[in-house]
Amino acid sequence: MTQIATNAPFWARPPAVALIVLAYALAHGLLRWVASDTIGIDEANETVLVQSLEWGYVVRQPPLYDWLLWAIHRWTGPGIGSTLLLKYAALCGTCLFLHRIARRLSPDLRIAALAAFSPVALYQIGWNYHEGVTHTAILSTAVAGSILALMRFAEAPKPGRAAALGLAIGLGLLCKHSYYAALAQMAVAALAVAPVRRRLASPWLLLSAAL
Repeated sequence: MTQIATNAPFWARPPAVALIVLAYALAHGLLRWVASDTIGIDEANETVLVQSLEWGYVVRQPPLYDWLLWAIHRWTGPGIGSTLLLKYAALCGTCLFLHRIARRLSPDLRIAALAAFSPVALYQIGWNYHEGVTHTAILSTAVAGSILALMRFAEAPKPGRAAALGLAIGLGLLCKHSYYAALAQMAVAALAVAPVRRRLASPWLLLSAAL
């Protein structure tokens, strides 16, 4: 791994990957801001909802997105700036979590870099994401973060990693109801691998469940 990391091209090195992801988010965020200050229907609905801080807003969506948007409004005020800030921060988080996951699966930094960059080749992220995604933006971050947390716990069941796993799952459940499907898939995948299945028997998993 050291030799591959040393010989990796500049764009594949972790600091460069972070800068490229950030540059992509900034470029698209600024372009959207300059193009029009009109926000999408879903974004407008959320802006209206978060005029006050509530335990919940609508039955069909958990409240984490609304809580985050409410907090950003306290700083930026309502408008396109707050929605873009939340959306592209979530995109950066998703891509960087995918990078960390891929680094655990391959010693080749180029593979890890491509894992971080490749989501933009998907229609849902490369195009639809920029048009009006709300709860799905933080859902993608939560799923990638949960997979990383599960992998870290499976490598070494420790209290800190158990707490991180529980926190990631808890936040995921507050993102969007479809997170349950992702959680079920992660559970099936983990139980299908014997070494991981044995480590999930760790009593520290109770800490994750409590969180």
